[in-house]
Amino acid sequence: MSMTMADSIKRWAAKRKTALMIEILHGKTAVAADIRIIELTKPYQQVRHYRATIQTFDILQDCDWLLIADLDEFWFSTRRLSLTAELQALEGLDLVYARPANFGACQGEGHPSSLRRELILRRAELCPPAISKWICRTVAIHVLSQVDLHKFHEIDSARTITMDDVFRMNHYQTQSRHYFETVKMSRGDSTTADWDRMRDWAYFDESNRGCDMEDTLLRDLLEAAEAEKHKTKAA
Repeated sequence: MSMTMADSIKRWAAKRKTALMIEILHGKTAVAADIRIIELTKPYQQVRHYRATIQTFDILQDCDWLLIADLDEFWFSTRRLSLTAELQALEGLDLVYARPANFGACQGEGHPSSLRRELILRRAELCPPAISKWICRTVAIHVLSQVDLHKFHEIDSARTITMDDVFRMNHYQTQSRHYFETVKMSRGDSTTADWDRMRDWAYFDESNRGCDMEDTLLRDLLEAAEAEKHKTKAA
């Protein structure tokens, strides 16, 4: 991770912590949410970093569900419910898979001010099952070796489901030419150095090829939530 990105994450975390404290003090949230940062900088060790973070922060003891999302991924419910509400409603299931929806980059040289609102063109088909992402009930995690990038190991298949229609994960892989050049090209791959040299402009063009289907679902959900928030304030 570059120093610029690390600094940005720290600044965001500090602002978010302050906002959470204000929400708790004003009674706007009943959950004492927390943001904690661990810096693990060894390249090509993303899965090991996942496992180290889970262990360091006692996530299996403190949380009911585990969802791991990269900075360019955004999970949400298609039914206008919170992820917490959707997960609490699941019975007899420990593992949920969702295939990512791959969104293309913005046009031009600038960078979008909001990925969720401005990037609305994606490939019509969802990504293949081999690169699905997952959410797992923590009581089903017995050893950290079960945790992997796109697959969760050694779990009861009868308690596993794919729910693309409910759990959506938008993947903003390339975002803009500026982002791709300054972040994606320099950051390196998650697992192997062999893929580093693949992140060139041909890769950028291939990643954006076919991203021509308009998908405003997340933007519409955000706008509806904001409208409801303003309506409640006005009342």
